[in-house]
Amino acid sequence: MAEKGRRKTGRQKHNWAFQGLLSCGHCGCAMVAEIKKKRYVYYRCTGNKGKCQEKWVREEEIARQFGQAISAIKMDDDVLGWVVAALKERNDIFCKIERHQTANRSYPDEGVKLLELAQHAVVLYKKQTEQEKRRIINFVCSNSTWKDGILQPNYRQPFDMLSETNIAHQKEKALFPKKKELFEFWLPSTDSNRGPSG
Repeated sequence: MAEKGRRKTGRQKHNWAFQGLLSCGHCGCAMVAEIKKKRYVYYRCTGNKGKCQEKWVREEEIARQFGQAISAIKMDDDVLGWVVAALKERNDIFCKIERHQTANRSYPDEGVKLLELAQHAVVLYKKQTEQEKRRIINFVCSNSTWKDGILQPNYRQPFDMLSETNIAHQKEKALFPKKKELFEFWLPSTDSNRGPSG
C-alpha cells in the first residue's frame, strides 16, 4: 500500500495517440493529453518552463493535420511510375559501369518498396485506429512541433526528401499545368564537374 502523499506508479490508464510525438513550438515542452468533459481528448503544453501561450487543441485536429502531413509524401501515380522506371534504368547503367561493380544493387528494389509504402501510408492512416495512426506517424515523422494551432512535421529520412520534392512538384504543376518535365524535381542534378560517363 502506498504511503499517504506518495504518488502511485504503474501502467498509464490511457494510451494517448499523439503524446510523445509532439512538442510545443513556443517553449519546447511536451504536449500532453487530458480528457475534458469525460469524453473529449485535448492536448496542451505542459508549461514546465513557465506559462506558455499555446492553446489547448482537440485530438481530432492533431489527427487531421498529421493526415495532411502524411499526404505530403504521396506522389501522383504518373510521377511514381516515372521515378520507379528511372531508378531501374539507373541501376542498369550502374551494372554496365565497372567502377560500380561493388555497389549495392538492391537499392532500386528498396527504393521502390519505400515509394510504395509512402503511397499506401495515406490510405492506411485514414483507415486506422488512433494507435495505428501513431505507429505510422512515428515511422514517418520525429520530433514534430505544434505552434499556434499548426502542426510543423519533422519528417524522418527519406520522407523529408519525398515531402519537399513532392510539395515543390505540386506547386510547379499548379503554376504550369501543361509542363511535363519531371526530371528536375525527382532526380538529383548531375555534377557538371564529373565529365561524360561511359
